[in-house]
Amino acid sequence: MERVGLVTGAASGIGRAIAQRLVDDGWRVLAVDLRADDETPGSPFAADLTTRAGNHDAVAAAVERFGRLDAVIPNAGFQHVSPIEEFPEDRWDAIVALLLTSPFLLARAAWQHLKACGDGRFVAIASVHGLVASP
Repeated sequence: MERVGLVTGAASGIGRAIAQRLVDDGWRVLAVDLRADDETPGSPFAADLTTRAGNHDAVAAAVERFGRLDAVIPNAGFQHVSPIEEFPEDRWDAIVALLLTSPFLLARAAWQHLKACGDGRFVAIASVHGLVASP
């Protein structure tokens, strides 16, 4: 049986490596990124994951294209380091939306599909900043 995964942040870095590994292992992958293109491993899908619609659309696209969903790997992220008095509030909102809200929304939207396949997986990726803050 062919497995299907959804990987975010798939256009570069760790997300690209995860998407490529799944493709190499025979998975069909919806490779989600803000700027997904034909160079992105798997089936590229552009979405703004700082929005509810972007997250819901990504899950819906995976199920529509492939008929099932076996794994969700929310890997997308970015970093902004700045003294607190200079830290832009809009940047804060975007970080929280992408690193905290997006994985929740993806899990919520995908949950029924992950349960339906019998052994669905949700693999959250975090940076070292999940343990230690930047100075």
